[in-house]
Amino acid sequence: MYILALSKKKSVTLWIVPEKDTRGLWGRLIGAPIAQDGLVDNHVYTVLSMALNGLDWNVTVRNPWGTNMGVGEGRNTANSVMTVSLKTLVITGGLKSFQVSR
Repeated sequence: MYILALSKKKSVTLWIVPEKDTRGLWGRLIGAPIAQDGLVDNHVYTVLSMALNGLDWNVTVRNPWGTNMGVGEGRNTANSVMTVSLKTLVITGGLKSFQVSR
C-alpha cells in the first residue's frame, strides 16, 4: 500500500513513538540500554522511499527539522535524510503508524 502511494507521488508520513523496554530482568538490573531505532520519539517523518532488503524493508525518511543531530537515539547525523530498517522499527516498538495523503 505504501509503495503504491509513493509511486503515485502521494505523501506518506511515519509517526514514531518511544521504544518499548524489552529488556529482561537482568538487563534492567544491570542498566542495559533500551534498544533504539535512531528516530526522534513522538515525532513525524516524511517517507521518501521504501526498498526491499532481503526479508526486511529499508525505509528512507526525512526529518522536517532538517537534521538528526542531538535526538538522543544514537544515530546522530547532520543530514535530514536517513534510512532505517522496518524490522528494527517494529521490534523496538517505535513505529506507531504510517499515514498516506488522500
